Amino acid sequence: MSKQLFIVNAAAELLLYKAGVAHTIAGIAAGQREICFSVANRTSLDIDSGEVRRVVKNAHAAGTAQVATATLPVGQPELYIKILKTTIGTQNIPVKTFTGADVAGVVAAITAEAAKPESDFYGFTVSAAAQVVTVTAPIGHTFRLAATAGTTIAYTTPAVPPFGRDVDVSKLEDYLNTYEGATNKIGFPVIRPASRVVAGAQYDVVVVECVLAGPNKDSSEPRKYEDYKLYVAINKALTPGTFADDLVTAVAKLM
Repeated sequence: MSKQLFIVNAAAELLLYKAGVAHTIAGIAAGQREICFSVANRTSLDIDSGEVRRVVKNAHAAGTAQVATATLPVGQPELYIKILKTTIGTQNIPVKTFTGADVAGVVAAITAEAAKPESDFYGFTVSAAAQVVTVTAPIGHTFRLAATAGTTIAYTTPAVPPFGRDVDVSKLEDYLNTYEGATNKIGFPVIRPASRVVAGAQYDVVVVECVLAGPNKDSSEPRKYEDYKLYVAINKALTPGTFADDLVTAVAKLM
């Protein structure tokens, strides 16, 4: 499968060509051939009518932070809360136990660890009211709790994953760099392509999934087919605000 990512920060950056002639997105119509898109001097593969299998807009979402409470028992010589960070979803998850002589001590231990940029628990926040300790994960992360015997644990707010933040699009950009020639991951000198992600921007991502047909010179089959996926990350600050929806409507005509 071939994959490409276009990052569009201004409406004029996304160009459309039909058989090599420049057109607007509104000019796409069913039955057309050799449609390609271009952003920042990079072009997509040619797409013919009937080759688009799916087109969808993944809208920006701010996400919701997971929140849990632990009501610690009284009368214990030592208290603890164990945080199991489950974001990666494997058995090798980061786990750390925070202890204290009282609730304040446990809260202080978590707060100190969460302030370390190198920690797996960086960005967690914690507060307490009497024996109730409230733990909040950074957006985009999940966790579970264990605590002193007799503790009541409640997961009060489930995590909702974010999408379309600048960091999310940067990760997508890094992942798809392998399709742009930056393939080395072990330190050999490779020039990293300049990022087009605008810091602090929010993006909707339009995904176009195609099966492209072409002549086959490698076997007796007359045609060969290639899976192709095009990601178009569109800055939500664009004018008009319906730019992503307009693109979906236009490309859908090629299904």
